[in-house]
Amino acid sequence: MTLPRPSGGGPSLPLGSVLRQLSAETVLAAKAAGLPSTAVPTDLQASMIALSNELSSSEAPALHALHLAARTASEHDAAVHCLSGVARFLGL
Repeated sequence: MTLPRPSGGGPSLPLGSVLRQLSAETVLAAKAAGLPSTAVPTDLQASMIALSNELSSSEAPALHALHLAARTASEHDAAVHCLSGVARFLGL
């Protein structure tokens, strides 16, 4: 079954200025150059950072404090922070 594609109107979700300027060419060029995203983390990503900070692991308290102090000012930093938090929680 094929449904007709909606027409007209703008995006259903409000987009920030960074997303409005984003294009497929920009993303592909950055990926090809190996550049990490420097965009500011979205509200969803900030929530994921907060959740990853709440995951308990068997690491020493001082090491846990260092992980909480990690820089998460960009999307790339946030992704690395969340990934490492989940990996520590899972014992990977």
